[in-house]
Amino acid sequence: MSYVNKELGEFMAGLRKRNPAEFEFHQAVEEVAMHVLPYIQDKPDYSKYRILERLTEPDRVIVFRVCWEDDLGNIRVNRGYRVQNNNAIGPYKGGLRFHPRVNLIMK
Repeated sequence: MSYVNKELGEFMAGLRKRNPAEFEFHQAVEEVAMHVLPYIQDKPDYSKYRILERLTEPDRVIVFRVCWEDDLGNIRVNRGYRVQNNNAIGPYKGGLRFHPRVNLIMK
C-alpha cells in the first residue's frame, strides 16, 4: 500500500467516524481527496495545518424551519439546512436545501 493510499485510508476512517451514515458525503470527499493528497504531501505546511481536515469540517451549520400551507389547507412544517463550509478564498457558496433526501446528522 502506497503512502498516499495509507494516508487517504486514515483520513477517510476519521471522516466516516465524525460523519456516520453520510455516504454521499464520504464518496464526494474521497474522490476529491484522492487527487488532492499528492499535492498536499508536496507542501509540508498543508499537512502541518491540516488543510484537508479543515476543508471537510463546516464553519457553521444553520438549521431552520419553514411553515407553509398545502393545497388542502393543512399546515406543514419542514426543516431546512444551510451548511457554510469554508470562506478562506471568498464568500460562502451554496444555498438552502429542502429536498426530502437532505438530512443533517446531529451529534
